Amino acid sequence: MGLTESLGSHESSIVGFRLESATLTIELEGVHRGNEVASATIRLFGVKSIERDGIAIRALPQELDDGEVLTLEHTEETLELLAEWTDFKTHLSETHSYRVICDSLTIKI
Repeated sequence: MGLTESLGSHESSIVGFRLESATLTIELEGVHRGNEVASATIRLFGVKSIERDGIAIRALPQELDDGEVLTLEHTEETLELLAEWTDFKTHLSETHSYRVICDSLTIKI
């Protein structure tokens, strides 16, 4: 399931990740909602597991300087994110997939 039919996250920027206790917060900028561009905060409560490219990790890292959402999908208990990370100084680019299993999540625009 996507964020909502009227909310588009493709090409939005990843501002940061924060994991406190068992709550993961993901901050995005440039999310499209209808004709408007806004920021979004995704909170995942009761995080049970985090995977990067199919391998378990403890927290989501800011891989390189600039993160861009390629796809973002969720259910009530799962978030799947495909992101491209770029370091413009070195012209390095990496793409990684992330999967987070949690008790629940909220999205605030």
